[in-house]
Amino acid sequence: MRRFTDDQFVSSTRATIGMDFATRVLSVDALQAGESSVVQHLTVQVWDTAGQEQFQSLAASYYRKAGGVIIVYDAQNRTSFESLPTWLLQVHENAPEGIVTMIIAAKSAEGGADAVSGEEGSAFAQENGCLFARTSAKLGEGVLPAFTSLAARVLEEQERKEEETEGMSLNAPMPLASKKKSRCCS
Repeated sequence: MRRFTDDQFVSSTRATIGMDFATRVLSVDALQAGESSVVQHLTVQVWDTAGQEQFQSLAASYYRKAGGVIIVYDAQNRTSFESLPTWLLQVHENAPEGIVTMIIAAKSAEGGADAVSGEEGSAFAQENGCLFARTSAKLGEGVLPAFTSLAARVLEEQERKEEETEGMSLNAPMPLASKKKSRCCS
């Protein structure tokens, strides 16, 4: 989160207790329906929720209003990767339908071989309908592109929902005109 919001890496961080919050303005190049490119400036709110079990119910309440969710695992820790199904289940149970979800392999290739290959992480994400990215906050690699990709997909999903809603209102039956006779001038 700090690499994304402040372009900083702090090696002596402590585990998140409860929740941490930060924002950043992000420029996203989005194609509109007419295939013209439009740059949108978004204020992205990042809520870093604690991964410990005692805080999972707190995290669930934040999914309800989110446009996108990132689930991060440590690429150098297989146990972290193996917890992804639990986190995805929690997102699906608590988030609105159609929420954009991204799986991020953190600490990817930071001084050694990953315990979980990028191919394995990507395959898991694809099987579960999620975006995928490999990042290294320490090296400053992949973080901004991951957030930009997620934001662009969230915009696409919001545009699709708006078009769907507009289409439904255009196809709604019009109310019948009142059959009362007017007594305007008698």
